[in-house]
Amino acid sequence: MNTHFLFSQLCHSPSFSPRSHHFGRPGLEPRLLRRHCCASVSIAPSPSTMRNLLLSVLLLLATAAFSATNTFTPLDLSPHVTFPWDQFRPSPAWNGPPGGLQKLGGIPFQIDGAVQFRCVNSQKSRFDGYPTRIRNIPVRSRVARFHLLHFSEFTGGQGEPVARFVVRYSDAKEHEFVLRYGVHFQDWSQFVRSNANGSDPNSRIVWTAPHRTEGPWVVTMWQTDLVNPRPDVEVTSIEVRSLFSQVRYNMPAITVESGSATPPAEQSSHPGPMPKIREPVVTRIKLVDEQSGSPIAGAIVQAIVPREGQILQEAPIESDQDGVAAIDFPPETEAPPIELLVTGQSHVSTRFSVPANNHGTMTFRMRRGKRIGGRLMDEAGRPVAGATVTLGAPQQDESGKFSTAKWPPVISNTNGDWSLGCAPAVLTNLVVSIQHSPWLPVTIFEQDDTTRGPLAFNGQELAQSKAIFKIKRGQQLKASATCEGKPVTGALVTLFLWESPVATRLSIHTDREGRFEFSGLPASPVWLLFSGERSSPELQKVDPGTNSISISLPPPKTLEAIIQDQSGRPLPNALFQATSWRGGSWLQRFGYTDAEGKFRWESAPADPVTFTVSCRGYSTVREFVLQPGNVPGKLKMERGNE
Repeated sequence: MNTHFLFSQLCHSPSFSPRSHHFGRPGLEPRLLRRHCCASVSIAPSPSTMRNLLLSVLLLLATAAFSATNTFTPLDLSPHVTFPWDQFRPSPAWNGPPGGLQKLGGIPFQIDGAVQFRCVNSQKSRFDGYPTRIRNIPVRSRVARFHLLHFSEFTGGQGEPVARFVVRYSDAKEHEFVLRYGVHFQDWSQFVRSNANGSDPNSRIVWTAPHRTEGPWVVTMWQTDLVNPRPDVEVTSIEVRSLFSQVRYNMPAITVESGSATPPAEQSSHPGPMPKIREPVVTRIKLVDEQSGSPIAGAIVQAIVPREGQILQEAPIESDQDGVAAIDFPPETEAPPIELLVTGQSHVSTRFSVPANNHGTMTFRMRRGKRIGGRLMDEAGRPVAGATVTLGAPQQDESGKFSTAKWPPVISNTNGDWSLGCAPAVLTNLVVSIQHSPWLPVTIFEQDDTTRGPLAFNGQELAQSKAIFKIKRGQQLKASATCEGKPVTGALVTLFLWESPVATRLSIHTDREGRFEFSGLPASPVWLLFSGERSSPELQKVDPGTNSISISLPPPKTLEAIIQDQSGRPLPNALFQATSWRGGSWLQRFGYTDAEGKFRWESAPADPVTFTVSCRGYSTVREFVLQPGNVPGKLKMERGNE
């Protein structure tokens, strides 16, 4: 092996970064380095060059050892998403990556949806209903680095403070990172010729795809690596706070990295002065028990802000372990008078008034509620576990005002029992909603103390936890998948409610025996899509009423393509996006060409797949069809959008 050649290839490659545990842009995998190592040229290195080469190789080996020992854990942001990822469309031009577990920039991210934060933009309402804080994202582990997948809607000024990323440790200490526009991320829609990389050396673009509409624009997403200054102390949770900038901050995913801590990259140049952080106006309230004075944690707080004759319902927030809830308003404003509608886990819904320009923390006392409950049963008298029960009713407080409070939901146990401790002394006009399946409609029961019916319940029975609610149980589907007689393990099984790739869906992975199970399904056919590394993708129609289905999947096929420019030179890092298969966009698949301009998919279907192929600086090809065979597909891309 000629080590000088290896060194020169690494040093002149724009994707080489000794500080990173992966090799830069997607497509340049370690196997390419092995391919480089096999090359040979006749160049005699000088002693000083050889010494620098050895130091670089040692650094490269240390980086490889670091990546082998560190682990990556995507955090669960699903409880906080504003829109599920398959429904997120900031514009018809949006062309983001598929959801689920995806590897972007060498980091695994779990993309369940868009977590969006409130902004102050002249084009949007001041109180736009988006959350100002996302609290208590659990971590409970030691962390070397935090990897953020993020972007914004709308453009902002260079260095404009957008959000705080707050890390809470097990010793009750905190550390804050300030995320800035143009430093860590930018708007998702970029002109193809713009230099969109931020000034932070630990931030980079990890997704670039053409707009779904024509034009010289691309969809971009950023990754930022935040080095934890205290890697030896357990991180308990994360909080993200809006700083009310003119851009809307979007954070689809966070992944934590554990293992050896690495120092941040050095700044290539001084970024210059950054805009000053404008602190939001915060109104804090503390909720305590009326008798004991103990704090009420987990209470649901609804803030009602009167503005221009309208009542704008703010997103509900929860009180923390100290019973404190913080309500944020844009900086340099006067906090308006607000009314709070608060319901505790064991405390009655109560309305409180908070005057304008309140300073400090106001304390409110709440009285305990009455415990009510019931049991969920199916048509055969069997208990229904895991159903979500929510209650609501118009209530009149001591001032004579009516309100509909948000009660905390409760889940039925294995016996079908559920209970809540926040009911008022007198039960009138209660409505019970039961959601026992992602597919089937919500079952609604109403209180009626004089008549009996299948969808009515008695208030006295509810107060005695004896109310019986009979609901219709959904269908169950049990099946297993094999390929050439062997179980298909770890395959992704996506269930669609009807024959369309935009249908409501559920997903699960097969176990070691190739088995999987869905429950709570409608009594009508559904469609199953199988995708994995050990079999070819397959789409089948099945009947949920039939159990113990054995599904045989075809063996995987290989799709290959070679992408070049008009002069025949290979184009690395060209993005392939599967757009059509079997008449629709069923396959959520993407990949990049390697350093030799080759794209390879080794678990492809046997029938044709249509791709969109894009590469920065070249005209996008939107209808490129590939089919398994001995000859790779070839495509020469033309310069464009320059």
